[in-house]
Amino acid sequence: MDNKGSADLLVVEDFDGASFQGEVQVRTEDARALTENPADSGSPSPSEPSPAQPRKHRSRTRRVTSRLVPVVVILAFLLLAPVMQPVVAAGPEVALHFGSSLVPGGERSIDMSQADTTLLDLLTVQVWVVEDDSMVLVATLTHATRPPQRVHLDDDGQPSYHAVWKPVDRATGSFHVSVDVAGLSLGGETFTLKGARGVPIKIFIDNHPVIRAHALTVRGFSAVEVAEVLLAEFGLLAEETAQLLFNEEHPAVDVALALQVIYSLAAEDTAGILKLVGYGAPAILTALGAVFELVPEASAAILKTIGFSGPVIMEALHIVLDMLPEEAAGILDLIGFSADIVMGSLRIVFDLSDLTSSAILKSIGIAADLILAALELVYGLVTLDAAAILKAIGFAADTILRAIDLVHGLAEEAAALILRTIGFAADAVLGAMDLVYGLARDVAALILKSIGFPADAILGAIDFVYGLARDAAATILKEIGFAAEEILGAIFVVFGLAGEAAAQILKTIGFTAEVILGAIVFVFGLAEEAAAQILKTIGFTAEVILEAIVFVFGLAEEAAAQILKAVGFLATEIANALTTVFNSAAGFVAQVLKAIGFAADAIAQVLKDVYAWTASQITNLFNAVLGFAQGAIEGALALAGFAASVIQGLMDSIFGGVGDIFCGIFGC
Repeated sequence: MDNKGSADLLVVEDFDGASFQGEVQVRTEDARALTENPADSGSPSPSEPSPAQPRKHRSRTRRVTSRLVPVVVILAFLLLAPVMQPVVAAGPEVALHFGSSLVPGGERSIDMSQADTTLLDLLTVQVWVVEDDSMVLVATLTHATRPPQRVHLDDDGQPSYHAVWKPVDRATGSFHVSVDVAGLSLGGETFTLKGARGVPIKIFIDNHPVIRAHALTVRGFSAVEVAEVLLAEFGLLAEETAQLLFNEEHPAVDVALALQVIYSLAAEDTAGILKLVGYGAPAILTALGAVFELVPEASAAILKTIGFSGPVIMEALHIVLDMLPEEAAGILDLIGFSADIVMGSLRIVFDLSDLTSSAILKSIGIAADLILAALELVYGLVTLDAAAILKAIGFAADTILRAIDLVHGLAEEAAALILRTIGFAADAVLGAMDLVYGLARDVAALILKSIGFPADAILGAIDFVYGLARDAAATILKEIGFAAEEILGAIFVVFGLAGEAAAQILKTIGFTAEVILGAIVFVFGLAEEAAAQILKTIGFTAEVILEAIVFVFGLAEEAAAQILKAVGFLATEIANALTTVFNSAAGFVAQVLKAIGFAADAIAQVLKDVYAWTASQITNLFNAVLGFAQGAIEGALALAGFAASVIQGLMDSIFGGVGDIFCGIFGC
């Protein structure tokens, strides 16, 4: 460090909490010296004080740190108020004036008190010959040029710069004189000369904030130092100073520090000004962290407040802090961006797929309905595809259904169909409808049926979701229109029941014997006898089973009766069934019974008990039609309970006497 000022170490923390040190050169007095005493830069001292000279009353050395007392700056402003000039709306070109001899009497229009004599070492004067529509450079004059063409401060007591251009030949025609300060153009003017051997060039330059900011920057002064000079000398507002610092390519961190130290601005106001003057989000994010020691969330919130979009903020977080997508998305969500903005930012900044973006939104706690809407808006997905992504990233069926309902308000069936289409099983769909819509069980089951779930899937879902008894669950299937064979198959698949147990459920829920018989044969592939046996086992009567057999298998009386006998029905039961179902006469029934293997005594008993036949009717039928022998007839009549005298009389009249069977039963 030289003796022109002092330096402090500014210690801040980066976003990771790690400290770093950076030297902030605060050489305010150096800057003042260059605006007050050009001799410090190696140029002659003017005879008149510069406009900034009142600042000599302030300390020659000061330390500007983050604890700079704003009162000092305010006091300086008040002391300098008499010489402050308003900010010039126009560029630095308005600060340039030419005096005699190029502009005779030009000095009379110049406010000498505002002349800037601190620029000698930075000043370049160029002379151009104007030829038609072009100009040819013929001379470049600086403070280092050999006399008399060397640019120097005028020694006539005026605060001006002076040089003499010596053309090779007499100067005749149009010439243009341009002036710049360390590359900053101040413009120029075109003059007409006639035969001049030496052309005096007198230049006046007003104090101007643009020129001052540029000159100080070129000389290596920090943003803090430049800002203090601009405030003290010109009374610039914070945003005006920031704009000049931006134009001079000071880093955003340095400008933010200047706004904090010199203008006592808080983080949000500082960020707003940085954005206003042209700094991007990454630069502002860096400045907020370095100068104000803000955590990323707070910095990002300020970026949002001052008008940066979600993608711009996310990109800044990624560029500056090397944030991964999930962390950056979490910050955007935390500071209040909507789900679609967060998702859109992920797509723009990281070029993520819809699936990956959705997974990130879910991981940071964004609800399914917001993700669904975001997918449709950001990626242009239809609801079905968006719902499929929700399933793929792990949302449950009820959550997805609720999201569809919240976003689109679809009818229950349409929404349930989406769940089925994207791969949810019937139990998941039913459970979701129960949680989201609270539908009646049969209504919900009917929706499952209408969207294509089979009976077994629905029965399993009913059992899983509602925990109903088996017959109650099967009843729902019947109520929503499933056929007996579908229900029977579902009972077998879901409950593992077959045969009598499965058929019993069908009987309990109200299916008829013929329907159950058909279902048993269809589902289990049983033969007629085995199927009829199940009907008998579950309690159906012979009449009902006979009717079912005839309906299902299309059998005639004898074949149907044979099945009844095979499954264990008595002759009397079969006879009653034949009479009830076919309205068969007694004689025909007796023939059927004999044909299917019943003995004469069983048939006689049926004829006596069921049809109230007499012994004579039975004997005649047995003898003439059925072809039973005398002994069989005697035994049958005896077992049927007819008296011996009645039987003897009939035997005597038909066979001429009783036989051995009669004698064996009644004695002879």
